[in-house]
Amino acid sequence: MEMANRKPLFQGDSEIDQIFKIFKGKGTPDNVTWPGIEEFPEFKRSFPKWIAQPDLYAPLERSLGADGINLLKQMWE
Repeated sequence: MEMANRKPLFQGDSEIDQIFKIFKGKGTPDNVTWPGIEEFPEFKRSFPKWIAQPDLYAPLERSLGADGINLLKQMWE
């Protein structure tokens, strides 16, 4: 995806900024969506709780096409 669009999907200026941008787009993980995530030492229960954005891939449809979007979804989900 990044090679096709020549830019990162989630561009952050630091590690935490990038993680939060991923959470904003994909939703903040929890033990339901990712069993055991809350046991990771780096995971903080105080992270903001975002819900997944249903239109996350919409801006990429033109450049990636249906097959590219399908591949991206399969890699992420």
